[in-house]
Amino acid sequence: MRGEDKKGVNGYAVLYLLWLAFTLCYGYGVVQANLAAELHRGAVVALDAGLGREDGKGISDLEAEEDTPLDFALWRETPGEIFADGEGRGRLPAAVVDCFGSTRLACQDGSAPELLFGDEEGCLLSADLARELFGSENVVGQTIFCRNRQMVIRGILRRGRGQIVLQAWENFAETMDRLTVGGTGNQADAFLLRHGLSGQKLSLDYASLAAKMAAWGLLLFIGLYPLYGAYGSSKACPAVPHISYPRSRALIRRLWVLAAACLYLCLLIASMGWGGSFSFSELLPTKWSDFAFWSRKGQEIAASIGFLFRSEKTEGEQMVLQTAVVAIFFLFLAFLLYGSTMRRLAGVSVYTLTALAVLHWAGLAALAVRCGESSTVWAGQRGLWLTAPFGMLMAWWRGRG
Repeated sequence: MRGEDKKGVNGYAVLYLLWLAFTLCYGYGVVQANLAAELHRGAVVALDAGLGREDGKGISDLEAEEDTPLDFALWRETPGEIFADGEGRGRLPAAVVDCFGSTRLACQDGSAPELLFGDEEGCLLSADLARELFGSENVVGQTIFCRNRQMVIRGILRRGRGQIVLQAWENFAETMDRLTVGGTGNQADAFLLRHGLSGQKLSLDYASLAAKMAAWGLLLFIGLYPLYGAYGSSKACPAVPHISYPRSRALIRRLWVLAAACLYLCLLIASMGWGGSFSFSELLPTKWSDFAFWSRKGQEIAASIGFLFRSEKTEGEQMVLQTAVVAIFFLFLAFLLYGSTMRRLAGVSVYTLTALAVLHWAGLAALAVRCGESSTVWAGQRGLWLTAPFGMLMAWWRGRG
């Protein structure tokens, strides 16, 4: 008897750990998907012809005359340049970003500090380089040597890796081959047309959108798959298939399933904080029967994604893509853990289910508090706290027949 109790306790512990592991993998995937959307700002264009600092100044002057001017950054990245600390020691390689305009747009980091225009002595340094060179991230005001010039660190890039960001000084003679516009879709196209620029868009928003869609697709499956099974078995008893329920009972059961589906969809819609700058209005034609629009849009998306994978990418662009890939990987892992959890969930009582849910929320809250910067993201995810547990409840209900 004691052995059976011990086995039962162990089974509940394994079920709890599976449930928690599923939630943590899903939560980390959502955090990374949100990060991919935050890292990507605006539309990145690989220009057909490089532009100089004076060209950037001309674009800035013309844009200031518009009713709704857009922020932009004209920039280029030079990997493998050597820099050192203020005393000339600790030489390290870095990818140097020369920028005219918004440094936030140039380094693909919406949380980065903005380096003031015309600041020829200031720079932004990524956190990993700061730790490696100075042993700390609290280095604002320290100096480094880069390109035989002494630069003052004005801010730290929390997201970037191996980067130094500089504003192009007045005598900067090199051309810059990347343009980031603080708008997407039609806004970016209008900006290029307004200034007579041409180039190929790097559609990084598709990567972040794929990660977000994976997160919501998983939640949709978690909630609707058990309900689909419950709806299909509303006429027959799952335990004894040849026994049918009365019509009135089958109708009531189906109404309960539909009500649960509506409630779940309401929770799911409420948890959808899309983030980023992607707009679905860009995918909608003026007429749904406009097949030429769909064909043209499909060709445009295919060409953009193809160019994205073929082109040589900067550190910031690689960071966005890698973050989106990590998000999709952990969401797929969460899907596998969900299957294992659902199979074990059907055999527990309602009291055990309640205890597991309470312990699940308590463990998740403790981890969210300990996650530092990510804790605000975790706390704001309704999918973690409401939608996913509600989906597990419906899986349990379906398993109980």
